[in-house]
Amino acid sequence: MDRKVVRFRLGTADLSQITFAVSPGHVTWAGDEVHVRVLHYGAVIDCEGSGLTLVPSVMSTPRCAVITERGAQPTLFYPAHGVTETWTGDGTTAAAALTALLGEGRARVLLCLDGPRSTSETAALCGLAVSTASHHLAVLRGAGLVDSTRAGAAVRHSRSVLGEALTSRQ
Repeated sequence: MDRKVVRFRLGTADLSQITFAVSPGHVTWAGDEVHVRVLHYGAVIDCEGSGLTLVPSVMSTPRCAVITERGAQPTLFYPAHGVTETWTGDGTTAAAALTALLGEGRARVLLCLDGPRSTSETAALCGLAVSTASHHLAVLRGAGLVDSTRAGAAVRHSRSVLGEALTSRQ
């Protein structure tokens, strides 16, 4: 479905209309710049002549996600037309969908990280042993869903852009 929609728009519209249709209100085109509005993140990315890869995502929110790391191809993940709205359309909640995808403990840890937290804070908030929370955080970090930074003796964990996209239903 999405490929047909995008192919049609490529044949009948200019890029500004396509990016607006990809994620209304979150992606805009101004001159030679594409502006993407995402939660908890802001940056200006110079594609350096490499272009921008557009990737439809079934497990997306109405917002977009981006890959902006230097050396990686700049990529914009947007809600796939015709399916994104229904990936949890059988009545399940985002928490239930994440539980099915990640398991109950990891889903709970990811959902609890609504701000930077230490491993101990995460464990207490999620009702887990510190060792269990630490293991879940390591797996989530390995999957790119959590970012961790050292703050003195503690390590602070927060959702990555990808983790935010999976937990956000806005």
